[in-house]
Amino acid sequence: MVSEEALVSYKQELVVDDFTVEYEVLPVFSPSDLQSSRKNEIRDAISDIDKRVELIDNEVAKLNSEIERLTNNADWLDYTVAVASGVLCGMIDSFFVGEFDVEHFEQNKEKVTKSFEEFVEKKGEKARKDDNIRNAIKKAKENVAKRGEKLSKEKEEEIKRKITESLEKGYQERKARDAANGTKSALESALTKLQEKFEIPSDNLWSGAGIKVTADTHHLDDFAHHPTVIGLFAAIISVVFRVGIFVNKEGKWSLQIAKFKDKDEAKKWFLQIMLPITLSGLLTWLLYILKSNKKEEIDKKIPKPIQKLIVFLAEVPAIITILEITNNWLGHLVSDMAGSSTSAGKGREGMGIPGLFMSLFKYLSSIPPLNLTPLPGIVDELYRDERFDLRAEIATLDQLGKQAIPVIAGDLLVRSFYFIRRLAVEYKEHGDWNSVNWRNVIPFKNRTIVRMMTIESGTFMAIDLADAAIRSAVKNAGQVASPTFWKDFILRVNFVGIGRFAIAIGTDVGMGMKKSALENKRMVLMSEQIELLNARVFYYQENMWLQIDATEQSLEDLEKYIDYSANVFSDSYSDIEQSIENIGKYIPEMEKKNPGLKQQLLDAMW
Repeated sequence: MVSEEALVSYKQELVVDDFTVEYEVLPVFSPSDLQSSRKNEIRDAISDIDKRVELIDNEVAKLNSEIERLTNNADWLDYTVAVASGVLCGMIDSFFVGEFDVEHFEQNKEKVTKSFEEFVEKKGEKARKDDNIRNAIKKAKENVAKRGEKLSKEKEEEIKRKITESLEKGYQERKARDAANGTKSALESALTKLQEKFEIPSDNLWSGAGIKVTADTHHLDDFAHHPTVIGLFAAIISVVFRVGIFVNKEGKWSLQIAKFKDKDEAKKWFLQIMLPITLSGLLTWLLYILKSNKKEEIDKKIPKPIQKLIVFLAEVPAIITILEITNNWLGHLVSDMAGSSTSAGKGREGMGIPGLFMSLFKYLSSIPPLNLTPLPGIVDELYRDERFDLRAEIATLDQLGKQAIPVIAGDLLVRSFYFIRRLAVEYKEHGDWNSVNWRNVIPFKNRTIVRMMTIESGTFMAIDLADAAIRSAVKNAGQVASPTFWKDFILRVNFVGIGRFAIAIGTDVGMGMKKSALENKRMVLMSEQIELLNARVFYYQENMWLQIDATEQSLEDLEKYIDYSANVFSDSYSDIEQSIENIGKYIPEMEKKNPGLKQQLLDAMW
């Protein structure tokens, strides 16, 4: 592109044979044409595109780094070491960890059971004391109100003290009788109080329903009795919709509806449960409709934090109701964690609630097609016959600590190999410790080490399960279908290893899904970048065509100036020629009047 300075020049001099000619070149177009509004728009658009492309480049670079972290770069040596570590740790588990120590487990379970019973007794007595104090103070206030008086603080404190002392005395008397007679009246009293105070609709729906759920298994078969997130969700559904979700030992699902005892119970349910939730839902829906129709106006007048606060206030009734349901659910779990009041009244240990592992196994056995296999029956036998409830799970913690030894050893072996090998590679590549990229060396949070841990833990579990199956088969003379085989098999399984393998698989799959999502995001960004680069080319093309138009116009103007100059030159030449002819006519007359002037002029010119 020719610059403006090359097209415009003023007062130029041309010297030919000591003859100086001064001339002036005029521009063939106005320099302001180069600063037209369209050219400014094109320049601004290209600048915006360049900025956006730079941002995309930076974002793609970050995505590439994250995708590389989520990419498995393990080779045959990494896999070999992972498998070897799994085999080694499996052998350690087989020969040194061995079978589950039943005797030690029973001792721990007895201690845990005693702690549970004491905890339940304290909770029951506290609930009894709080209710008695509240009722006594309420009655006392009503009595003094009839006389036009108010209950003094001193009187309230005296009521609290007397009730506390009376209940404490009664509790100690029950404990003394229990110690003397070998009964559990204190526990029975606490359980009765807690079960009255913290009722849930699904508690007794199994009774008489013909769904093959019994008193011994309803804590396992009713999801609302599980101390998990799913258990809480089932409890909320149970209270809000007054239903019970059951899965029996055959893996069959059942939904039972709870009927109201009387009108007062129905009224209480409507006012305390449905009304707040419905109100919050209605208010939230109205706010959503309002914001959808007048979003810009609302955003201008109401700050974002205030908008969030308004939405939160609309949800407060439902939140309070859910919290109350949660508190009631926790209280009911406490009432069941040490068994039922019926069992305690007979001086024996009742079935408690399932623990986290048993709840997980129950969920797995309830999912099709696993619910069509013998797995639901095995889970039922483990809970009912082996009495593997929450107390039993807590009692196994020290045993699980022993099982964790080979699992931790496997982690250390694989991660140590990864660290040493990658550190050697980095040092060999850079030749300087200061240049080592420690992100490539640290054996955590990358897909390669996660894949190695998945293979190691999977190999460990394969050997552990094979060892458990072989030893149990030998012990039971090959009777694989017998219940004792499965009992012995489970006692030899390393549950910590199962958990570690599940975590490794979950992490590996999760990283794969995240990598796929990031790759899709990168693809979208690169597609957008290609579109931007194409747009930039189009803008440059448009700018080129504008320049071509300007050049064409300049050439047309130049042609006009050339024609004009030619006409001027022709006219000037004719004038000069006429002037010369006129001068030729005047020379003889001039010579007559000025003899010698002609020669003087010729001398001056030459």
